[in-house]
Amino acid sequence: MARLPPLAVASGALLLLFVSVSPCRAAAGGGPSSVVLPVSKDDATQQYVTMFRQRTPQVPVKAVLDLAGTMLWVDCDAGYVSSSYAGVRCGAKPCRLLKNAGCAITCLDAPSAGCLNDTCSEFPKNTATSVSTAGNIITDVLSLPTTFRPAPGPLATAPAFLFTCAHTFLTQGLADGATGMVSLSRARFALPTQLADTFGFSRKFALCLPPASAPPSSSLATRPTHFHNQDEAIAMQ
Repeated sequence: MARLPPLAVASGALLLLFVSVSPCRAAAGGGPSSVVLPVSKDDATQQYVTMFRQRTPQVPVKAVLDLAGTMLWVDCDAGYVSSSYAGVRCGAKPCRLLKNAGCAITCLDAPSAGCLNDTCSEFPKNTATSVSTAGNIITDVLSLPTTFRPAPGPLATAPAFLFTCAHTFLTQGLADGATGMVSLSRARFALPTQLADTFGFSRKFALCLPPASAPPSSSLATRPTHFHNQDEAIAMQ
């Protein structure tokens, strides 16, 4: 079967990552009923890109959407500064659950997000160029826009979101300004699955792809979710 390329999307689209929660559970927990990520098209590469916030203090991160991959990977060589990251130890449960995980033990530089010993590692891949390399698996704060009933609400924050630290050269071939790739696959640590585990969602997400000529939409709602433009509707369960 041919490998799918990185996802490419029309300008002004919205990526709606929705995982349904029962009304009782959502009300009792006070958590988000969905998260919504803006998506735009990079004309030069024809890739879909999205933005989210990460780290402490939080900074915006631009990443290319990918239908493959095991988890989010981000460039940690280029000034990754955060007081909240933590390495995933070799032998820890997340490391055991990954099929091709290794153990980083030979980094001789000063400790940093991308240079931690006795830390689980895997092989993040740039699916646009088919280049892969080893990288530490760490956790850090990740924040996404949310939709709360009955109106848009604040950011939803995952305090220990699992991802892989990659080297800068892995970003070659990505859209301008993108410093990583975010996996929308069915993998155990892909974005939808981790959000489901963190916020108590079911493991579902919807991807809204309006026509290329459609202007950006700003209407965010749930049950059902709808957008201002015609033919831009996603039914929620």
